[in-house]
Amino acid sequence: MKKSVFVEIVRLLIVLVATAGGHALGSAHAAALTGASLGAAIGYVSGGVMGRFLREMLGVMEAQSVRLSGG
Repeated sequence: MKKSVFVEIVRLLIVLVATAGGHALGSAHAAALTGASLGAAIGYVSGGVMGRFLREMLGVMEAQSVRLSGG
């Protein structure tokens, strides 16, 4: 899987979760659309950061497993 695709998949999943969470919090205060919009925006940014972090950590783990296996 290409590295940028991995980041975008992680971003999408986090945006979906954050949008649902924002909608749930907003619906308790009659501002469901605002909550969902803020959740999506926050999820988009944090999803990109988290996706890049996870991609980097997977690269580190892969390098260590190759080093440990002697390959």
